[in-house]
Amino acid sequence: MGFIHDGVFQEVDIATGELLFESHFSDHVPFSASYTHELQGTGRDSVSPWDPYHINSVDKDDSGNFIVSARHTHSVYSIDGTTGEILWVLGGKNNEFTDASDGRATDFAWQHDVRWHDEHTITLYDNAAKDFLGPITRSRGMIIDIDVMNRVATLRNQYFHPGGIRAHSQGNMQLLPKTGNAFIGWGHCAAYTEFTPDGEVLCDTHLSASNWFQLGLVVSYRTYKSDWVGKPLTIPSAVVVKDSVYVSWNGATEIATWRLELWDGVDMNNMHFEPLKSIEKFDFETKIELPDEIPDTYFQLVALDIKDTVLGKTTLLSKHPRQTLSERLGINVLGELSSPVVVTIFALICCYLLAMCRTLKALILLVSRIFGCSGLSQFGRRLGLEPVTTNAEQNEEYIILMAPHAD
Repeated sequence: MGFIHDGVFQEVDIATGELLFESHFSDHVPFSASYTHELQGTGRDSVSPWDPYHINSVDKDDSGNFIVSARHTHSVYSIDGTTGEILWVLGGKNNEFTDASDGRATDFAWQHDVRWHDEHTITLYDNAAKDFLGPITRSRGMIIDIDVMNRVATLRNQYFHPGGIRAHSQGNMQLLPKTGNAFIGWGHCAAYTEFTPDGEVLCDTHLSASNWFQLGLVVSYRTYKSDWVGKPLTIPSAVVVKDSVYVSWNGATEIATWRLELWDGVDMNNMHFEPLKSIEKFDFETKIELPDEIPDTYFQLVALDIKDTVLGKTTLLSKHPRQTLSERLGINVLGELSSPVVVTIFALICCYLLAMCRTLKALILLVSRIFGCSGLSQFGRRLGLEPVTTNAEQNEEYIILMAPHAD
């Protein structure tokens, strides 16, 4: 006997941690049911155990029984929730069902995500990756009607990716409750697609370059669609450009319209706004043309939901916003670098002027000492300087120091 990866699942009471149920596939499913080979482990040691079952989804029905997908046996199993015994097998070598759809209801392979849709219907994602050297197959989402009593399986519908994806691993299928649409994540091929019940593609999106799907550089094990409401803690963002205003609110999912409201111009401390017009929101950012008759005053944009409930408001806006000092000086053309550039230029100018002042003062003192120009000397004193000499004067050597004049 070698080493195996057994197929084990448990039901646990989350509140107490009590183990309610545990199943081991090796107790009920023969190894001969497996389609695996050495790529799934040799079983010769614990480092490379054989993986004969590889269960990848478990669901529970209203009767307390479990339905389990075992990828490596190409089968779906119904397991008694009390005894752990196998109730029936769909697909694979030990299939118990008559296929009423010419083999298309039971020929899935390496499948994922089997779920009960109702008590007579299951959904699953068929990877269909039987043999890369064999006939070309395509992954699909499946809806299968199950007549357990008579052991008959019927394919109600199947959904293929419009580009013919074959994902050799991962993936899922979801039937959306409100519309009945099929939402499929293509697993190893990082894409998802939404179909109408009759197969029309409503949305098809990929998360990585489709040319590299088979390399698995980006994968998405499962993809789901659900209602989600985003209520950001920030306020809407808006900017005025000429006679238009652009507004968006990152993360807000309930915006139906933007309402343009104009300040009545009466009281700045208690501002009152009058609705001017409403614009339906289509994209992430909405462009709103400002009417010609709007005066040079303040206005705001209000985000409304489909019931006209206020969700949020922008800050005060103006059609002709007042310019800042830097804008008036034209410094803003430097963009984000304007502040450090201005500071640097100002510092250089100051240093230059200071150096010029020192040179001028020294020149005045030198001329006054050499030529005895009292006028220049007095002018130097007015600048706050006093010439100071040492005994070197006797040798006609001059040391000129600049220091504040002391009265």
